Amino acid sequence: MRPGKKSPSAPFTTSTLQQEASRKLGFPVARTMQVAQKLYEAGHITYMRTDSVNLSDFAVKEASDQVKKLYGNKYSNPTHYVTKSK
Repeated sequence: MRPGKKSPSAPFTTSTLQQEASRKLGFPVARTMQVAQKLYEAGHITYMRTDSVNLSDFAVKEASDQVKKLYGNKYSNPTHYVTKSK
């Protein structure tokens, strides 16, 4: 079997976070948001109540620099996502 290539998914919006937590973990919306709030307060994730997939240039650069440092330049290929909603 040949290795496939899969692009990473866009960052979560509030609704996609809730959908995936329900589908993969069986979490109700309230539990998902409680866990997300705790992760946010601990500094592990950015603010989760958003409908935007835009990432700051600073965040993209920092992530790219970290990937290059750990794995090399060939594994850093930042993607810029666009919000579909208005």
